[in-house]
Amino acid sequence: MPSLVELVYSTSISHSDPADRACLIVGQVPHVKKVSFDRLEAILSPRVDEKTFRLAVDTLQFSSIPSNSCSTCSLWLNNAFVAGLPPYASRHNSDARPHALHRAVQTTLCGTKDEIILIVCERRNAFASACAVARAYPKFNLKSGEQKTRTVTVEFAFVGEDEALSEEEAKAMTSAAEGIRLAAEIVDTPCNQMHTDTFSTTFELWGKNFTSSRSLFKEKISWKKDLGASMELARLPSTLRRWPSSVTLRKERQNR
Repeated sequence: MPSLVELVYSTSISHSDPADRACLIVGQVPHVKKVSFDRLEAILSPRVDEKTFRLAVDTLQFSSIPSNSCSTCSLWLNNAFVAGLPPYASRHNSDARPHALHRAVQTTLCGTKDEIILIVCERRNAFASACAVARAYPKFNLKSGEQKTRTVTVEFAFVGEDEALSEEEAKAMTSAAEGIRLAAEIVDTPCNQMHTDTFSTTFELWGKNFTSSRSLFKEKISWKKDLGASMELARLPSTLRRWPSSVTLRKERQNR
């Protein structure tokens, strides 16, 4: 079952009431303290004032042992949170703390309505942070019951500068997020659903997003060299028989 979450990367901080759209403000504590509350007020008012926000940030604490865990504090019921990323980064992590950011998004928000994720960071860490958020919203799931379509908007507040995210940066983040979520969908889907035919169809649909200078070539692989594997596959019912196939995305050279 495909996910019903639409991931949007915004170039500006939107105006919203936490009662209508849940929000999460996440970043390293020193960075969150440096950002003026006037920039954050748009997604917190009228439920949270500056004094409450500053008191909540001061409560964020970390142990002396490096880890990927984050510290969170509720600002208003279950609809507004502030999360601090750990101050430590090992050689397996990066300055953006993507592992901790991914965990903060997964464990903090309820996931029942439209949400806003405001990331406070340096501009050089924006792309890594955007990819970390995309990992938290896989496309494939097998949850039962009725699921509503919701929109998750990712916004940025950069430390030390007032310049917002550019359109080109937002498009790059959107493309990267689609690739991450598609890769996770292929891995998470069971083999009885993501067989060779479905994989080929998914690849063809994905390839249509490219320009006309690229072409798709699909062919079935012959198993004549491996007679045993061919016989085992032939014994399966026709409804379960999926022959191996090869799909190649090839860029055509333009004549000069």
